Amino acid sequence: MRAQLLLETYSDSSISNAFTLLSRKYGALVSFSKEVMHQLEHHFQEHQQQQCMFSECIELIDVSRERLNDCNRPSSSIDEINAKLSSLKALSNSMEQAQNKIRYTMELTEKVIANTDSDGEFNKTLRQFKVWLEEIESEIEATGKQELNSLIEKKSVLEKYSTILKDLQAHESVAKRLKGDVDEHPTVREEILECLEKYNNFLLISQNCTSQLTLEIEELEKFKNAYATAETWLREAKLSLHNIGLQADSIAAIEEKLVSFRKVEESLPEGEVLVAKATELGNAAGNNMGFLGRERIAKELETLNSTYEELVQSVKELRFGLERCLDAWTEFESSKNETEKWLSDIQNKIKPYMESSSELNDSDRLEKLKELNNEITDHKIDVDSLNALCENLVEVSSFSACRDQVVSLSGEYNNLASNVSDVIGKLEKYICNQGEFTDSKNEYLAWYNQNKTILDENCDMKETKKLFKTTTEHEIAQCCSSRRPTSS
Repeated sequence: MRAQLLLETYSDSSISNAFTLLSRKYGALVSFSKEVMHQLEHHFQEHQQQQCMFSECIELIDVSRERLNDCNRPSSSIDEINAKLSSLKALSNSMEQAQNKIRYTMELTEKVIANTDSDGEFNKTLRQFKVWLEEIESEIEATGKQELNSLIEKKSVLEKYSTILKDLQAHESVAKRLKGDVDEHPTVREEILECLEKYNNFLLISQNCTSQLTLEIEELEKFKNAYATAETWLREAKLSLHNIGLQADSIAAIEEKLVSFRKVEESLPEGEVLVAKATELGNAAGNNMGFLGRERIAKELETLNSTYEELVQSVKELRFGLERCLDAWTEFESSKNETEKWLSDIQNKIKPYMESSSELNDSDRLEKLKELNNEITDHKIDVDSLNALCENLVEVSSFSACRDQVVSLSGEYNNLASNVSDVIGKLEKYICNQGEFTDSKNEYLAWYNQNKTILDENCDMKETKKLFKTTTEHEIAQCCSSRRPTSS
């Protein structure tokens, strides 16, 4: 306004030209200022929007990580597993939707970087790198404090270390950039070097832990496989022994069982190797487990070795039982065959003497029967021994049908002994009665002849003599009939 007033007062063309030039410069400056303000406002809005979007992405990632860790925990029921599957599906859909937001955030970040002073961007990068390192440090500390007692826990921790390692590898470009710019920023040189040292330490820790856990998991899986193999072998061997058993109905059956048993017995070294391998791998795996894990593996190995020792003892007992059963069957069959043969032979020997024969007198027949009866009596101990062998066989083989065979043989023996004894008794009685009859007959004939002589000398009447003779002969006939023994 002063310039305008001065121009109106003096109307000097030089002043007018100077004013016009100044006015143009001022207008240009105002226009440029407005443009700069507009750009700054636009850059500020972009920066705010980028910070807001970046915070949202960080929050989304943290929430997603927490939800993923929740789903990664062991489940105790099928309902819980289904719920986790549903949660994972929802999380997957959410992550797919978040990709557009992350892509837009990256575009805004590139614009902000392009419109930001290099030193400011470097300081911001350093600050974000430090914050990220603190997060990585807390994750490593939290992961390293966990006591690993199972294969699932080891795999879970391995997954966490793998995620940390991938995150560290993804920030390798940032670390290289900071390392390359360290000389250009002497004021924060020590801070940069400290961050890079932490980064390298975390990278080394993650790599070592990942490698170590991978080896431990492989070692534990080898133990699990070896344990399962040994356990399966023991279960099948015990089942084979159970199926063999001791019950057998013949020598052939027990010999067949012995063949099957020897196969199991010969496989014991194989089982011992399997158990020893599982024990060795279990002890090695237990050294890298927590207290509960070591205790569980120790109990599993104790059970495995105890089962193997019980199997070895069962094999010894079954071998003793089978050999005892085979001996019992052999002795029983031998005794039974000998008894059957003897019974058949003695029956053939006795048969000619069981009935009267004109070719053999009664005394010789009686003597032979007594001789054979003594032989029968002498073999009673063999029949009793056969009964004892039968009971022993029933005890060791649980085959009770052999009793029927022994009962049949014992009955046959007892019938034979009873029949021979009866015939001997009757024959002895007959011979005894025959002797008494002969003595009585001779005594009577002597008496008769004596009295007949007397009568003949003193009898005059023929009729009386005839009557006496008839009466006497009748009495003699009756006497003879009453004294005659009954034939066997």
